[in-house]
Amino acid sequence: MLDFVSKRHWFLLASAILVVAGLISILVPGGLKLGMDFKGGMSATIVPPVTLVPNEGVTLPDVREKLTALGFPQVADKVPPEAGGQFSIPTVNLDPALSKDDLDVVKNGLAEIGLVDGTLTIGQVKDKLTALGFSQAAEKVQQLGASEADRAFLIRTAKLSTDEQETLRGGLQEIGQLKEFMFVDSIVASKTARNAAIAVGAAMAAMLVYMIWAFRKMPNPVRYGTCAIIALLFNVLMVLGVFSFLGRTLDWEIDPMFITAMLAIIGYSINDTIVVLDRVRENVTRLISADISTIANHAIAGTITRSLNTSITTVLAVLVVYAFVGGPIETFLVALLIGIVAGTYSSIFIASQLLVVWETRQWRVRANSVPVTEKAGIERQG
Repeated sequence: MLDFVSKRHWFLLASAILVVAGLISILVPGGLKLGMDFKGGMSATIVPPVTLVPNEGVTLPDVREKLTALGFPQVADKVPPEAGGQFSIPTVNLDPALSKDDLDVVKNGLAEIGLVDGTLTIGQVKDKLTALGFSQAAEKVQQLGASEADRAFLIRTAKLSTDEQETLRGGLQEIGQLKEFMFVDSIVASKTARNAAIAVGAAMAAMLVYMIWAFRKMPNPVRYGTCAIIALLFNVLMVLGVFSFLGRTLDWEIDPMFITAMLAIIGYSINDTIVVLDRVRENVTRLISADISTIANHAIAGTITRSLNTSITTVLAVLVVYAFVGGPIETFLVALLIGIVAGTYSSIFIASQLLVVWETRQWRVRANSVPVTEKAGIERQG
């Protein structure tokens, strides 16, 4: 059986180094970047246009009559006059709204009286934004939906002036149809950020109370709960630290999906930590040894295979979703991936190791393989 506990000082030292590095990256300006939902800005969703190049002799009344015959009078009423030799067919902001099947019926029906086009690529959206002077927004365009039927593009920018809003709106309407165009106030955004932080803090506080209650029959239940929460804080700091690095290098931002991932990570990793600490409790109850280090090492050895198998299968699932979906939930998936790895590490190498250090009161890191406290005692004896 591998002896994990005897190397606890090195595990804790490595963890402390990672935490300090993450904190430096987080606290130094320019790292952790807040997204539009947390600092205010503009958000627009554009869908591919549906245009009709009519056959010879087809007029606006003919187009409207055809749409009405297809069962879509709400579309027919909003078709604007011919422009540039073609008709623009509205597909958004309708009452009732068009479903994917409805849109297919419209396109197939109009194809009988002309040539229907409804394509738009992410490259075209980026080129248009760059031409309008919104190059930063162009770099962050997200494609929603894989097929043409449900394809849309999400555009986020910093707060814009009235003139800039009109420029953006008009430019986007030249290449597609606006599904949403909304403004997020900075006051509302700051409140969102505050509520997100409160949610994460409240989740940790509730888990601390639960851990203390769950281990209430142990001599020092607060120690079990505190060690678990410290491990959770490590997970949170690791995710924040990595995203701070990604913010500096790739200009990644934190959005509401990131907060969702943080809460998911807290729930996932506390489960793994409880499994290890509960095995420690069982070993103490069974009196397998009087030495807490031996007890903890047996607990880790008995649960490490389960922890690794669970984490690996979860990571594989996240990677598959990232490969096939990515885009809209990229932030969530990457944060979740980092959190799973950090959570597995902290359950084995932080929570249980801290408990041993606390129980044995060996707080200082080993130097030359001898704890500083022991080394000092040896010198005094000499």
